[in-house]
Amino acid sequence: MSKHNDNMTPRTLFGIGLVAFAVLLFLNNIGIPFLGLVLKNWPVLLIIAGAVQLYGRREKEGTETRCRQYLPHTLIGLGVLFQLANWHILNFSISALIIPIILLIAGINLIRQKASSGPKGDSDTSTIGIVIDGELDQEQPGTTSEQPGDTKIDVFTILGGGNFSTRSKRLTGGSVIAILGGAEVDIREADSKNGAIEIDVLAFMGGAEIKVPAHFNVTVKVLPMLGGVTNKTTCLADKLGMPEKHLVITGMVLLGGLEITN
Repeated sequence: MSKHNDNMTPRTLFGIGLVAFAVLLFLNNIGIPFLGLVLKNWPVLLIIAGAVQLYGRREKEGTETRCRQYLPHTLIGLGVLFQLANWHILNFSISALIIPIILLIAGINLIRQKASSGPKGDSDTSTIGIVIDGELDQEQPGTTSEQPGDTKIDVFTILGGGNFSTRSKRLTGGSVIAILGGAEVDIREADSKNGAIEIDVLAFMGGAEIKVPAHFNVTVKVLPMLGGVTNKTTCLADKLGMPEKHLVITGMVLLGGLEITN
């Protein structure tokens, strides 16, 4: 397994959030009004999430994408800004910032994708909507992965859709996050040097589709909550005369769907 699996995953963060909310709701129901206090100061949660991400980043320095490098500082910055607005130190409407922030993220992402495609010719990755990150399978020394040439899936879609595809023969796993949108990951022509890899999925009010190679044996360990998970894959390693590889898909589907196919 890659080092990705040893760090805090989106599923873990989401689970911690659910547990914390349940505890606060329980305390509120027995007369201890912590929930109202937390909801009133919700930007502090952004600051805490950013601090946790920043702390965890120290253990995986040099192996993260640009999205993960900037995400902790962005969360902390937004948390501080929104909390100052809550305290009326800054006079602006929080809702008035949401659309400009989304448009800003979309614009930066489009510019970055244009620059990365450049004169290199066709790319294996196509994106639609707001895709925060997606690793290409360009096997070059110095890429942000465990070994030079390794490819790690890192797809984050929000309020839109995104497509990720790769033909890399050195997959190491990764994560797929779809929030209020959809993500399609196509690794049918890819392979891994490892006998087993893991992909962590979080689909919240959105959907994800993962297309895997025919010689991969897929194990699904996804928790569906008011959502659905479908595994339509069949391992044909013996018929194809190829070594069988093992793909473990973990994560959570909340008010959404996940489909795995060949």
